[in-house]
Amino acid sequence: MIASLWLALAIAAPATAPVEDGASETPPVATDDAPATDEDAGTPTPEPTRTEAAAPTLLDPRLAERYAQLAKAGLADDREATLEQYTAALAGAQDRYVRGDVLGSALALYELVSHPRYEAFAETPEASSARYHLGMALTAWGAEATAQAAFAGVMARGTDDPYFTPALRRHVDLALASKDFVLGLAELDRSLAPQGKRLALGEDDTDERDYLAARAAMQQGELDLALERFAAVGPRSRFHTAARYLQGVVFAQRKQFRKAESAFCDVLGGKDQQLSAYYVDRRYFPVRDLAQLGLGRIAHEERRNDHAFYHYFSVPQDSDELAHALFESAWTMAEAGEYAVARDLLAELRERFPDAAQAVEARLLAALLMLYDCDFREAEAEFTRFIDELAPVGDHIEEIRKDPERLLALHRELSRLRGGDDFAGELAEHRLLLSMMDEDPTYARLGHQAQVLRAEAEFADALGGELRRLTAQLKQTPTASRRDPEGDALDVLAEADRLQRGVGGLEAQIRAAQQAGADPAAIAPLVEESKALRERVRVLRQGATTLLLEGPAIGNARTGDLAEALTDEGRFILGLRTQALTMADRIDVQAAAVAADRLRKLAFRIDDMLGEARMGRIDAVLGAKKKLEIEVRDMAAGRFPPELFGKLQIEGVVGDDEEFWPYEGEYWADEYEGYR
Repeated sequence: MIASLWLALAIAAPATAPVEDGASETPPVATDDAPATDEDAGTPTPEPTRTEAAAPTLLDPRLAERYAQLAKAGLADDREATLEQYTAALAGAQDRYVRGDVLGSALALYELVSHPRYEAFAETPEASSARYHLGMALTAWGAEATAQAAFAGVMARGTDDPYFTPALRRHVDLALASKDFVLGLAELDRSLAPQGKRLALGEDDTDERDYLAARAAMQQGELDLALERFAAVGPRSRFHTAARYLQGVVFAQRKQFRKAESAFCDVLGGKDQQLSAYYVDRRYFPVRDLAQLGLGRIAHEERRNDHAFYHYFSVPQDSDELAHALFESAWTMAEAGEYAVARDLLAELRERFPDAAQAVEARLLAALLMLYDCDFREAEAEFTRFIDELAPVGDHIEEIRKDPERLLALHRELSRLRGGDDFAGELAEHRLLLSMMDEDPTYARLGHQAQVLRAEAEFADALGGELRRLTAQLKQTPTASRRDPEGDALDVLAEADRLQRGVGGLEAQIRAAQQAGADPAAIAPLVEESKALRERVRVLRQGATTLLLEGPAIGNARTGDLAEALTDEGRFILGLRTQALTMADRIDVQAAAVAADRLRKLAFRIDDMLGEARMGRIDAVLGAKKKLEIEVRDMAAGRFPPELFGKLQIEGVVGDDEEFWPYEGEYWADEYEGYR
């Protein structure tokens, strides 16, 4: 396993590391023609060079050199392995992945795809499996750039390879996760042309590329091309429903509502609501919920409030979009004049999702509903509380935007929230700010790139630590070569020890059964088996001892050059880690600039809501004053307001020694019907 430590050469150097920049006001995207700049510092920031070479590879010339040094030092096993040994090593590496040892699994798998003694199996399906599962292990760690290189290695073997389609799908998944669909499409196309010649894809594989190409075109604003590529995604593709939903989004943006409705309905199964023709997995259900929201939004725009409420109500209770659906349904019910229903929906939203992005606007809507119900005192109090709690958020935003360090701290906090952490803001205004930060595509892309770079550097750091440990061992003690042309006697002895422990456990169970009064005839076969295993242990030990005594002497390996090489390799890995972390820090600065622009837009939005709240409070005060004037005028004219009239009527018939308890139940219209 020592040879696999040079996995860091590939891990710490991702295939491409694009960096996009965003200014504090309108963040531009850095391109090769327009270098990124740091406006806060006032000095240009050098643009990193993008790698436009062939598809990335996991093999490196340095690795071959290190293998040669290991063999020369007598520390590398250069015997040709058997297919059984290769299969067993592959199963062991996969088992480590299943047990959660991602790093150990990646090391073992990398050795299987790069060690010279396994070269004879390079064209076998087992080698493809090793490369594919290496990509899966690296993906689980977060080293997605190197994982793409592993999947590209599988795809380079051609479409007939049994792991070609799974590797292609994982490659596309990583491109989608990166949020940079344009770059992801370019990397996929390079992987599909390993020798400069484009591979001929089957229908299912073409659907994968078409979907990614459509997302790239949509990201670049080429909506006609995006619609064409989305339409090309077949009904048996796992991305078919997502493609139809995004088609509906494009049509809705163009106000082509009938086409948008048709696309959204197809996501739900069409007019017959049949999904049997679709590839439905865990990805389908979030898309289905978004399609319901899309249909509800179209109906809302066309003032078909009942239809809109139906679609919003169809979003299930366990959906991530439920808070959005509750808020939108409350709005449409308020516009339809169903104020009681709208109030109930808003109350449910506040109770179940207090930190939802829609919670702030929901409070404003609830106060407006109080105003519509002529509950002026309560409306005034709610508007006042809303202003008192939201106004400090605007001041908090200005403080953050003026301080670059606080911007970076906010960016890192948002990254943790995106990873699933809970809100950690100590101040009420900061917690409110975090809940109102909506998702931004550019910000998400930059944040993901920085996260991947740090995962790659962390992986290399783990390997660098192993290198330092081995270097220290080589310098402190003379290292003996355990390779022997007759076989590894030390491994045989270790196997004998394991077998002896197993025999001891079996004999202990036999003794326990005998003490419990078991039938001797039933135990006799086990006793014979334990004797045979004991003899097997004796033979193994005797053979291993003979090899050690009669075989060639095991001399000390010359490790001085190897120790120096390990030290140099550690410095090399440290340099790559430093570059990766430096680039991640630069991306964080750019992401913070994009966050500053998001804060600026949020500040405008908060100002608008505060303006509505102040106007609502003025209306509430004026309404309360007008209501009081009407009540005074009516009482002067001998007319009592309805709420007071009923109370006075009851008090007029209640004696001094009596107490009136109003009925709090429900009156049914048919309460006295059919009494006979």
